[in-house]
Amino acid sequence: MQERLIAAGYDVGGADGLVGFKTRTAIGKWQERHGETATCYPDEKLLHRIR
Repeated sequence: MQERLIAAGYDVGGADGLVGFKTRTAIGKWQERHGETATCYPDEKLLHRIR
């Protein structure tokens, strides 16, 4: 997920497999950009959509 966010231009602070502050912020920005409510939480729906 982090690698895909990076490829889309989001700053996750590096792909380390840990969902830290920067990754959660990037998730929220991705959600907003795609018309979703920004929960900043990587749920199953997000994982399928970001692939």
